[in-house]
Amino acid sequence: MAFKLGDPRISAEIQKEAFRNYDLVYGPRGWLLIDGSLAVEKPLPPADLYFCTGNPGKVTSAQRSLGDKFKISSLELQISEDDHSIEKISEHKVRVAYAVVCCPVIADDSAFVIPSREGYPGVKVGRELKDKGLPYFLEIARADRRGYVEASFVMALAYFDGNLERPAHFVSTVSGRLISEERGEYPQPHTKSELSTAFIINGCAKTIAEMTREEYDQYARTDRWKLLKEFLEKR
Repeated sequence: MAFKLGDPRISAEIQKEAFRNYDLVYGPRGWLLIDGSLAVEKPLPPADLYFCTGNPGKVTSAQRSLGDKFKISSLELQISEDDHSIEKISEHKVRVAYAVVCCPVIADDSAFVIPSREGYPGVKVGRELKDKGLPYFLEIARADRRGYVEASFVMALAYFDGNLERPAHFVSTVSGRLISEERGEYPQPHTKSELSTAFIINGCAKTIAEMTREEYDQYARTDRWKLLKEFLEKR
């Protein structure tokens, strides 16, 4: 093999997924483990950070948040999301991603939590929206005599490199309420979920989808990317 990438830090828990993604990224005959190091025929284009996502918009947003000092490239992998904890899902993703590229990696995942429904739908929010549709969630709010239920978006950003024992986490929460009607336009650049048409941030009167970009930046923007940037600048 022409290029030796380094120690992929493979544990028993991620070995199967790591090997599957080696085939996906480098081809079945394009990689080899030699004395604990990953060697490949053709490495990926160099980057300061590989973002475990297939969404170009997320990469653009991350680049804008971290600035030009860090070059970010997307890394689209096939990784399971079977855990109920958003932090554990993002940790699992960056461990597998690091095993594939042996370079610093990040993953950003989100959950939607309704405390009165024991945290439902949590990390499965995308799947539940696809299967049941937004009207199902509006009915949850409508079933409460107030016409809304408390809810929150939770975002977990994870970072991992070969010098860390465990991934670093940067978690943000946007609390508010899920209402029983749709308000505002979706999609928009700042609306990442259909739920944005029925979610009002605490202290606001508008749904996220009714906000201008400037209002969104004022009330809904979280600090996890800022914290990651500060973390990286100290390394």
